[in-house]
Amino acid sequence: MPTNRIALLLSFLGPLAGACAAVEPLPLVLEQPVDYQVFQRSHAEGGRIRVAGKLPEPATEALAIQARIDAGEWGAIAALGEGEVEFVASLEAPAGGWFELEARVLSGDRVMGAQVVEHVGVGEVFVI
Repeated sequence: MPTNRIALLLSFLGPLAGACAAVEPLPLVLEQPVDYQVFQRSHAEGGRIRVAGKLPEPATEALAIQARIDAGEWGAIAALGEGEVEFVASLEAPAGGWFELEARVLSGDRVMGAQVVEHVGVGEVFVI
């Protein structure tokens, strides 16, 4: 019988424990780059991708913005202080082909939100 009581207790407490541990996601809105955007290369091997975005509401604590290309290493590109909403940064990228850019917002080591742009390029940009 004690096993049934424990199971009954866990069935009531389980949803409550999940609700207490849940962290409300903080949506990250990337304004740049947009899908299929190409940035002019600045040297033979590559160039810089402009990464700009915002949060839906002011930060209530210090937050870090990180980005990576094609599932590479995460790197810090910006920081938001309390009360800040927008950030602008850049990220070095190789020339040639399409890359996937991922950006995320962190509070300490906890990921608060993320966004992916599937096709970003660095190369020659011609305006005709």
